[in-house]
Amino acid sequence: MGEFHYILIPEQHKNGVLHIHMIATNTLTQKWWKDNAYKSGFGYMSKIKPMNSAGNVPYYISKYIGKDSHEQVWPKHFRRVRKSGKWPLLPEIEVPNPYDYEVYKTLHAARWEVLILLDIGYDVGIHCEIGIDT
Repeated sequence: MGEFHYILIPEQHKNGVLHIHMIATNTLTQKWWKDNAYKSGFGYMSKIKPMNSAGNVPYYISKYIGKDSHEQVWPKHFRRVRKSGKWPLLPEIEVPNPYDYEVYKTLHAARWEVLILLDIGYDVGIHCEIGIDT
């Protein structure tokens, strides 16, 4: 299994039920997560989805940190983000020439690229053009 690292973000439904979103560096099966989530008091549901790129991690984390954060009232000293120690560093990313551009066919693909560039310190300008190829 190797080293086990994780980032865990609790999320509360409007009815008060708490569940978690987690990114982990392991190869445990969905059955393992389901069995152990139940044994740990988290209930019966558990889904896993492999991350296909390290660049997806910031998007996933920011999505659940920001989701309904203005509506939720957490107890004093509640740790909204929990992580293991010594989270592995991302590999070096080759930085594109700032005058180059690429066309992204989906909003999802463009969002990832923007998050990566912002994360490494770039200012990002977006030009959106909608057209139909004939």
